[in-house]
Amino acid sequence: MNEPTDQALLNAYVKGNERSFAVLMERHARALKAYALRLLKNQEQAEDVCSETFLRLAIHKNNLGGKEKSVRSYIFTIAHNLCMDRFRRLRTQRMHAENVLDLTVVQQSLPSPEAVAILGERAAMLEEAISRLGSEHRQVILLRSTHGFSAKETAEIMGIDSKQIDSLFSYAKKKLRMELASLAREIKEQGGV
Repeated sequence: MNEPTDQALLNAYVKGNERSFAVLMERHARALKAYALRLLKNQEQAEDVCSETFLRLAIHKNNLGGKEKSVRSYIFTIAHNLCMDRFRRLRTQRMHAENVLDLTVVQQSLPSPEAVAILGERAAMLEEAISRLGSEHRQVILLRSTHGFSAKETAEIMGIDSKQIDSLFSYAKKKLRMELASLAREIKEQGGV
């Protein structure tokens, strides 16, 4: 049996089916929390953003009807805006907000300890390279590569023109390659691998 679409679940919730909203939350909470965590680099704040996102979706459940934006894009847009609000608040309080991307390595089999160490080093190196990117470039890499959003969805989430996304993504990948090469040189000069 086919799973109901996000839109079907939201429509059912609007009509009073509470279980539909719970299914919608179960479907997206993990990815949403991971996205917020990668931006905010704080577990508690990421959980708050996730909770607040679903609370806002519940409150504004009628605002999505008939729009072209998918429920998934709408949810991530809410979370993105909440994260950006937190950054703005931190900036006004003169606190330095660091929003590095915490990459996780998905393992399909149990690798050897050596392989785990190598993967960990590579993930750390990639994380460091991404942390050196500007905020917009980190966001576009995260949304397009990690979460698999289309260029149009990424533009909607980030609140910028969709025509800018392809060039922004292309530049972000180019800059990321340069940062990785720079890190590799630094490690080599320090006597690493």
